[in-house]
Amino acid sequence: MHQPFPGDWIVRAGVAVVDPESKGLDLGGENVAADSATSLGITGEYLFAESWGAELLVAWPFEHDIQVDGSKVGSTQQLPPTLSIKWHPSIGMIAPYVGVGLNWTIFFDEKIDGADLSLDSSFGVAAQIGFDWVFANNWLLNVDFRYIQIETDAEVDGAAIGTVDINPFVYGVNVGYKF
Repeated sequence: MHQPFPGDWIVRAGVAVVDPESKGLDLGGENVAADSATSLGITGEYLFAESWGAELLVAWPFEHDIQVDGSKVGSTQQLPPTLSIKWHPSIGMIAPYVGVGLNWTIFFDEKIDGADLSLDSSFGVAAQIGFDWVFANNWLLNVDFRYIQIETDAEVDGAAIGTVDINPFVYGVNVGYKF
């Protein structure tokens, strides 16, 4: 794979794991947290200048169990579209990159035992590091590591209960194609 040229596109798809930080929300001594979730992640990147690209991350919905002190009490689904600017230094068969961007996480299908749960959408920053390994003409294997700031205001039965800090690490292994 050559140095990325302006006008190149790179499309990647594979397995993504969203692993929330453990602190969650403290409700009077009880800890409310979301568990990890795995889904299909897809990215499309357009190289707009030498070594610089704009990437959009989309995914199939992630479903997280909601736990209170380690016991499941509900679940929610979320979509985390993330738009990033990435820098690709000079590369060869192994092509590292770093990126920074903005995330918009949309929560839906919130469920909790015996109550009505509502989670607001979240806007936050995202950072990533990863590399592409070219294994055939224009085909690549990708490993990607991200940190995404996700904080959502939660309501139960219409009453605000606080802000839930999710702030996950997101791990991805993908197959990609450059054209």
